[in-house]
Amino acid sequence: MTEMGRLLPVGLRHMSANSSRRRKDNHSVSGHSAGNVLQHALDQGIEGNPGSVGYCADRCIIIQVSSWSEKLEARMAGDDRSEEAETGMVPQVANRGIMRPPFVYLGAIALGLLLHFAWPVRLVSRTVSGPLGSTAVLVAVVLFLWAVRTFRTAGTPVPGNRPTTTIVRTGPYRYSRNPIYLSFSLLHLGVAFGVNSIWLLVTLMPAVALMSFVVIPREEHYLKSRFPSEYLAYKASVRRWL
Repeated sequence: MTEMGRLLPVGLRHMSANSSRRRKDNHSVSGHSAGNVLQHALDQGIEGNPGSVGYCADRCIIIQVSSWSEKLEARMAGDDRSEEAETGMVPQVANRGIMRPPFVYLGAIALGLLLHFAWPVRLVSRTVSGPLGSTAVLVAVVLFLWAVRTFRTAGTPVPGNRPTTTIVRTGPYRYSRNPIYLSFSLLHLGVAFGVNSIWLLVTLMPAVALMSFVVIPREEHYLKSRFPSEYLAYKASVRRWL
């Protein structure tokens, strides 16, 4: 009985020390991966007899928390990948940001006018520049209004920063998939003839290239994602420009 009385305080102190170390390990493990947790355990050291209950409890806690940490990291990584796949699969709108068709053509026209005033170079003779410019501008305005009216009749918004509701096949869209952009190009050409400046013709080329290789492919990707079968059939039957 006396021997048991001496051993009881020692056992209680040993259990208390093990409990304190377990709480410290739990706090340290919460933000680490499985490899870091095990390395932390090795660095800290686990005191006691390998055959004792406290030693086994410590190792069980570390192994269990390590397993939870690995599962949590795998689940978070899977959620991130699935979210990226969902957001990257179907864009919300066709055109977002400052690289929108009106800004592309307005910037090209402004640059051409600046170059013309700095170093004027005639495009054609003055006798034909006026009629050519007026004709191109008139055709551009008529084509633009026709396309906008067709869009509104179909119930889909004209601006590219708003979601498209349907594929339009009527009106000028029977002959061109981008009649509005074609009208912008004709307007730019009409201004070049009206001002009689070769610089405006020069700046029209990068504007059309930017539309052909950046803006329009982005819109086509959006429409193909939003209307897979319908847009592919329309794309196969109607040209991009004319």
